[in-house]
Amino acid sequence: MTTIKTVAEASAEGWLTLLVPAPLRGQRLEVVAMVQPEVRPDPSPDNAARRDKLRQVMERIAQRGGISSIPDPSAWQREARLDRVLPARAE
Repeated sequence: MTTIKTVAEASAEGWLTLLVPAPLRGQRLEVVAMVQPEVRPDPSPDNAARRDKLRQVMERIAQRGGISSIPDPSAWQREARLDRVLPARAE
C-alpha cells in the first residue's frame, strides 16, 4: 500500500486529478480518499503582533551591542546548551 498526501483542486464538474507514482502507473488501483477543505493560514492581525514582538526583541539585541557584545560566542553557545537536554541524548 502506498500513501499519497496532496492538495488537489476540484474541477467545476467535481473531478480530482491525482498524479500516481511511476511504479503504480498502468495498474488497477483501489483508492480510498479522505476529503476536507484545505486549511490555509489566516493572515490576521496576529501576524502583525508577532512581527511587532520580533521587531522589539531585535531592537533589544541591537541595544546590547548585538552579537559583537558576546566576547566568546562558542563559550556562550556551550553554556546555553547546558540549560537543556538535547534531543536523542542522555542527560
